[in-house]
Amino acid sequence: MNPRSPDMPHWLESLLAAIPQHLRQRSLVLALSGGLDSTVLLHGLLALRQAGKIGSLRALHVHHGLQAQADAWAEHARQLAARLAVPLRVLQVEVNLAAGQGVEAAARDARYTAFAEVMAAGEVLLTAHHLDDQAETFLLQLMRGAGVRGLAAMPVLQPLALREGDGWHLRPLLSMSRQTLHSIALELGLDWVDDPSNIDPRFARNYLRHAVVPSLMTHWPQAAQTLARCAQRMATTESLLLDLARLDLQQARCEEPRCLNVDALQRLSVPRMQNAVRAWLLELALPPPPEARLNELRRVLDARADALPQLAWPGVILRRWRGGLYAMPDKEKAAVAQSGCVWSLQQPLELPELALRLLARFERGHGLKAELLLHGVHVCVRHAASLPPAASRATLSKRLQELGVAPWLRARLPLIYLGDNLVQISDVWLSPAFRAQEQEQGIVISIERLF
Repeated sequence: MNPRSPDMPHWLESLLAAIPQHLRQRSLVLALSGGLDSTVLLHGLLALRQAGKIGSLRALHVHHGLQAQADAWAEHARQLAARLAVPLRVLQVEVNLAAGQGVEAAARDARYTAFAEVMAAGEVLLTAHHLDDQAETFLLQLMRGAGVRGLAAMPVLQPLALREGDGWHLRPLLSMSRQTLHSIALELGLDWVDDPSNIDPRFARNYLRHAVVPSLMTHWPQAAQTLARCAQRMATTESLLLDLARLDLQQARCEEPRCLNVDALQRLSVPRMQNAVRAWLLELALPPPPEARLNELRRVLDARADALPQLAWPGVILRRWRGGLYAMPDKEKAAVAQSGCVWSLQQPLELPELALRLLARFERGHGLKAELLLHGVHVCVRHAASLPPAASRATLSKRLQELGVAPWLRARLPLIYLGDNLVQISDVWLSPAFRAQEQEQGIVISIERLF
């Protein structure tokens, strides 16, 4: 193959067409396993680069350490990259097999975590998933009872969250079959490595690949293409559902991003209400609800206003309170600090149990009267062990109710005392008796989230 030839092979034209125009001159990062698929993709990208169709290219190889041949595969990738003058970085990862999610899922998580840590903002990760992979993913999701979003399988392009900034994840071979890639590899005289675990029928994907899909194709020769086409239709349907959810959420949003208006949700049909809540959780980067939990949502919305009902599943708690439905990560259930401390105001004060940092700055006419804070303040949370001796819990409870602070948040607000006097509650209330007047020097205490 001569990549400089004006007659570009059809498969290269397809590859180029799969790379969006706005991404072609960005830094492209290939996930290079050294197997058939990624080896073909590497040669295709090099041909496009030599033809001036794309910009820079580098490769990443993940060393999982799960196979005896892992060192040899990493060395193969190094030699291949060196021969083709492609910068390569080998990433050694530890696969958490104790997480209970299976070897395949654990290895995938470790792989993408490693990619995200070493890629720069705006870079594009390319993986060599192909049409047969898409068909297998569709069947896997079908057997898991997935909904529309799961059946959409793997998108050609999706955002990729990086350690610093955002990038893209592109799968440019999804329209090409494994057989097509194999034929290209033989035509080009390529060599590649084979992972013996890819034929182990104990893995669900391998069982589908070697037993189910071939059986389907004896009766429906185009079965893989048909399944991949179904996945694409599910992706289109999911896009339409998200559009509908955005319209419904416009009527249900509250000023607080983690809250939706219960009355607005109750006006929707059950399917539309569930669709809107699912999309809202997706916006918040929270795990979607299992179907059983989603079916309980109407019960939570219809409960008495003072019942404080809630739903929980791994990673999420949904709570209803005062006409609002609140979503939060379940890590906020963690115990908070049980004792108070004295803060001199000279340096920022970190409260790791609350994931907060307190900062103080001088500002005339704002904040607390500076002359009263010469000896610092007492910072605590709403626990008997942390409050000043003479502090009134009844007064504090009444104040928090008046401010409309949700009950489950009240124990997580930093309380600032001067002696036995409550002078500030987080960033929601400042005592009028201790507030700096217009010409007085004040100290403004602000709150920052650590994550």
